[in-house]
Amino acid sequence: DIDSAKDQINQLTDQLDATKLLSFEFLSSDNPLQVVEDVRAEILDDNSVEIRVLNIMSSKTLIPRFQFSGQSLTMDGKAVESGKTAIDFSKPVTLTINGNQKSISYTVYVHSYTGLPLLWIETAGRVDIIKNNWYYNADLKLVEGVRTRAAGDVVEADIRIKGLPPLEYYISKVHTSGQMAKNDYVLNFNDRVSLLDEAADTDWELSANRDDNTLIRTQTGLFMGSISNLNFTPKFHFVDLMLNGRYYGCYRLGERLEVSTSRINIGFDGYLLKIDETTTGIYMGYNTLEQPVSIMAPSLKAKMSGLPATVATNITETIRQALPMLQSMGLNLSEEMLGMISAELESQLNSRLDTWFENTTKWEKTPNFVEDTRATIVNV
Repeated sequence: DIDSAKDQINQLTDQLDATKLLSFEFLSSDNPLQVVEDVRAEILDDNSVEIRVLNIMSSKTLIPRFQFSGQSLTMDGKAVESGKTAIDFSKPVTLTINGNQKSISYTVYVHSYTGLPLLWIETAGRVDIIKNNWYYNADLKLVEGVRTRAAGDVVEADIRIKGLPPLEYYISKVHTSGQMAKNDYVLNFNDRVSLLDEAADTDWELSANRDDNTLIRTQTGLFMGSISNLNFTPKFHFVDLMLNGRYYGCYRLGERLEVSTSRINIGFDGYLLKIDETTTGIYMGYNTLEQPVSIMAPSLKAKMSGLPATVATNITETIRQALPMLQSMGLNLSEEMLGMISAELESQLNSRLDTWFENTTKWEKTPNFVEDTRATIVNV
C-alpha cells in the first residue's frame, strides 16, 4: 500500500543519508606534549561526546581524529580536518555533521585527569614553602572543568601564599633532602576576586584534607551547615593542585573565615569566637568547656594600636598646659622639645605594648565564672 511504500522510501533515505559520528579520539602521536596515552571518546547519544584525557594538561588545544558518515563536519562552525586541525577544548565544543537531507550536532566535553577544576600555583623561583605563616609571592591559574560552573573559565593573578602550621615534609629515595608534603595554605589576592562562583574577597583557603581519609567528611558537614539556615557557612569546592610543577592531589578551595560583609558580617561591635584545641591569638580557658575559646575578631592589638599615640598626645598636652608654672621654675620647653617628648613617649609605649602581646596570649576565667567575671592574664 501507499503507507508501506512511504516507510520504505523513508528508511532508504535515512540509510543513504546516515548522518552520525562514528568515532572520536586523541592520539599521543598527534599531541605528543599533552596526551601521554591514546584515548577514545564515548559517544553517549545523538547529542553528546565525552572523552577523558588520563593526564593533567596545561592546555586543552588538541588535534582530534574522527570518523563520520555525512557530507561535512565542523566544530564551532569552522571546517576541520581529522588528524591535522588543532581545536581549543577548554570549553564544550559543538561538533556538527551535515548530510544531504539533515544535520546533527554533538557537544564535545574533554575532561583532563579527574575532571575537577585545576589549580596551578608557581612560587617565585619555585622556592619551597618552608616557613610557617610566611607569605611567598606566586602566580596562580585556576581552570574550571568542562562540566563545572562556568565551563573552562580561567582566573589568573599574582598572589601571596603562606603555609599554615604545622608544615610537613617527607624524605624518600628520590627526595633525600626532604620534599613538601600535603599542607594547608592561605591565598591572598591584591584585589577582591571571585573563585568558583563564590562572593569576591581577597583571602581564600586551600585545605589539604589531611585528617579526612574519605575527602568528603568535612565537605558533608559544611553542606549540612549550609542547609541549616546558619548565619554563615564557608563554601568550599574540590580542586586538583599543581604546586611548582608537582601534583599534590585533591584539595578543597574556599572561603577563609574572616570578618567581611560577604562572609562573617558582625559589624563594628561584634565578636568572632572559636572553640577548638588549636588556639589563635588571645584565648580563654573555661572550667565548663573542654576546649579553649579564641578571640578571632576583633583583634585586641588592632583595637589598642592607637593607644600609645593617644596617651603620648594627652601627656604632652598636659605638659603644655603646665608650661607657665614650669617657666616660673626656670624650666623652658620649646614646641620642638615637646614634639620630641611626645615621639619618645609613643615609641616607648609601642615597645611596651609589643612586649606585652608577645608574652600575653591567654586569659583564664576564675572557677566561679558565672559569679565572678574578672579575667587573669597569664603568660604562656
